[in-house]
Amino acid sequence: MVAQYILPTLALPALIALSLNSAPAHAVTFLEFGPEIGARGMMQFQGLSGETGLESLAASVTFTLVDRTEDSFTFAYEAKNLAGGEFTSARLFGFGFNLSDKPKDITADGLYGRVGSGNLPGAGKLDVCLMAGGSGKACAPSGSGGLGIGSLPAEGSFTLSYKNPMESVLISNGSARWNDLSAPDAGMDDEDGTAVAAFIPLDPMPEPGSWAMLIAGFGMVGAALRRQRPGARMA
Repeated sequence: MVAQYILPTLALPALIALSLNSAPAHAVTFLEFGPEIGARGMMQFQGLSGETGLESLAASVTFTLVDRTEDSFTFAYEAKNLAGGEFTSARLFGFGFNLSDKPKDITADGLYGRVGSGNLPGAGKLDVCLMAGGSGKACAPSGSGGLGIGSLPAEGSFTLSYKNPMESVLISNGSARWNDLSAPDAGMDDEDGTAVAAFIPLDPMPEPGSWAMLIAGFGMVGAALRRQRPGARMA
């Protein structure tokens, strides 16, 4: 009888903790990151600017705020080349975006560790470009690096450092640069192109306390079940 009521009570905090991170995603015009470590957002790319019928050319870049000080933001990124369909070749050379405030310094690592800024064909002027090859500080539209079709996701990080304390930073005008685009059925052979991002806010990474509550709740449920007498009937 007691177990009938105590088990749902014990599990309830864990379920509430999970439900706080289950809001549906929807497209927005920018991503805002403030003080919350673990905040996440995604840039989704499909097709090319100025072209139609190329839905199978797709990619995504996910940002997670992993560290911050009063004047800096450090993000982990995960880039994925999701192209397929009629495309026999497609290489995600780089991606970029604009910021609400221009930082004094930007550093990056991983596959997309070359930092630049400036004009990107098909996207306009970008405050930040993270690229997989080339040299210099310009948002060069060509290079030999980047994720190809079927490649594993690329992970890395970048840090935005500012002269003054910042409460939050906004990321907007996301773009991606494609190289080595070949799709015989679409009449494409070793071409380049730019895609514009749709921004998708994502649920934040669960805090350690939420995971601890979940584990503790199920642990208490298991302990309560073990304490029941064998063959006991629950009313």
